[in-house]
Amino acid sequence: MTTWPRITIRTIAVGNVAVGALGLFLQLDSAVRFSQRHQFIGTRPGETYVYSTLACIAFAFALLALVSGFFLWRTSRTTLRLCNLLFGSELVYWVAGAMLDVILATSKSEWAHNFATSVASVSGVGNMGLAPQVLSLYPVWALVLLNLAYWRAGKAEPPSHLDTVRTASAPFRR
Repeated sequence: MTTWPRITIRTIAVGNVAVGALGLFLQLDSAVRFSQRHQFIGTRPGETYVYSTLACIAFAFALLALVSGFFLWRTSRTTLRLCNLLFGSELVYWVAGAMLDVILATSKSEWAHNFATSVASVSGVGNMGLAPQVLSLYPVWALVLLNLAYWRAGKAEPPSHLDTVRTASAPFRR
């Protein structure tokens, strides 16, 4: 592998570890603060469930970012797939969450407005683990740089024995 793709991949690996560790710290701090200060209010009955769901999703994304950073150091193609899945699903989560907020806020149903109020009241605290990534748009530029680096590394190195097709030992199938 040439020099700049390896440096790019390993820099993003360090970034994944940093963003994942910071996200886990912020998510755990948020959970402690929410549990100490949360008051159950009858006007927003779904608030606790919404917070728990958002916090679990954000915790999972932050943990996967941390773990993928360690795997990304080895610069394997499997890790590229993991990072593509992770960052792609984070982008889908953000877009789907924004669409859900708009749909619920513009609905004529009272239930939808109550649920939208619950989501709005805890979404900032529940998604605290993803805050460093949202503010820096980390998944967007990490996806672009990782795929560009792996594409360049694939063009630069000769094909390995695993990439060749075995025609002599494989039976012919119709």
